[in-house]
Amino acid sequence: MLKDETKKSIEQAIQIVNNTDYGFTFSLPDNWKGYSIIQSTWQGNPLTAIATKETGPKLLIRNPNWTSAVPYEDIPIMIFTLAQWNSYTAENFAVSAAPIPATELARNNHYVFALPPRWDYDFGQGYAEAENILKGNPLKTFDITKVSILKDGRQCYTFNHEATATEPYTVNEFLDISISGTKVTGTKKGTQKGPDMTNGYSGTIMGTLNNDTINDVFSYTVEGSSNKEAEIYRSREDQIGIEKLRYPLIEKSGILVPDITKGFSALLYARVGCVASN
Repeated sequence: MLKDETKKSIEQAIQIVNNTDYGFTFSLPDNWKGYSIIQSTWQGNPLTAIATKETGPKLLIRNPNWTSAVPYEDIPIMIFTLAQWNSYTAENFAVSAAPIPATELARNNHYVFALPPRWDYDFGQGYAEAENILKGNPLKTFDITKVSILKDGRQCYTFNHEATATEPYTVNEFLDISISGTKVTGTKKGTQKGPDMTNGYSGTIMGTLNNDTINDVFSYTVEGSSNKEAEIYRSREDQIGIEKLRYPLIEKSGILVPDITKGFSALLYARVGCVASN
């Protein structure tokens, strides 16, 4: 039989999740040794005329006993920029159909960490243990100095858009770029499918990086026709990827260029791994 002191020591032993990208630690019981972190995203749907669709990272801390046959309850952490959280609490967008809001756990100088609404309402295996862990206020934050996602080296991103009533085209793109100082080179390929066309396109990217913004020219071929489009990408504060600033396009000297006198929408290109065959 274990002595009381030994039992207490074992019960208090912990695993520490240390995330330096977003600036937090999370304490777990020792029986969570072998936990995993699943990268996901949350989606925010506009509730007002001035709001835009929002998205951001969601990390799932997964019990080491989780299997597809017996999926233990994850501990989900939604990560908002400070500006996103202020917009969310002002009810400009919603992250769930539930009539209750996400719950703030903590914040640092760049991010707010929150629990999704009704995250445990599926009463999955081990949900009570996950709830008890959260009752101990296991998430602690620290301030961070942010490093841009756009730095020297090879980087890959994907863009995926499902057809909607107002934008009836399904689009999938893969962006593979290399950065060296201010020089940006790479390739982009994609497919688009809609009610009046289905095609694929691919081409090269040449551009420059300045103040976390890429200005490039995408030279591509679609259905045997050569085209050029000037593009603008910028880094995202939440580091899950970059975003393309989609302005209306106008033609100048044979190149489609963004009309920056008009408004734009921001398209998320999520960061993914690069492989040799890309």
